[in-house]
Amino acid sequence: MTDKDLEKMEAANEKIRKMIDKDDVQFQEINRLFHSTIWERTNSERLTVLLANLYSEAAQYRHLAMIHPGRMIEVYEEHACFLAALKSKDAEEAEKCVRDHYESTLIWLVRLLKEEAESA
Repeated sequence: MTDKDLEKMEAANEKIRKMIDKDDVQFQEINRLFHSTIWERTNSERLTVLLANLYSEAAQYRHLAMIHPGRMIEVYEEHACFLAALKSKDAEEAEKCVRDHYESTLIWLVRLLKEEAESA
């Protein structure tokens, strides 16, 4: 990751912080920018396309999680954790932050789907 990449990701994450609980559509666009900055660093067009497709396929699940109060601030904090690890060049911490980010999203989704099933 270059310094420019990190600045781009920080700017995207700061926009996320400012829009907490406001605009899900804009959040999705900015969140994609944050994540795509990482994919583009793979220098593999095939992997970038694959990751972009996976990201797009998961859009409805991200939307479900984001409409739940409190999740957007957690996303901001999880992104901040990852950025701090990248800046300090701590690969183990960066991996942990990413793993925690995806696990947290999964926990939110499972909770929301259970709530939805119980209310049906």
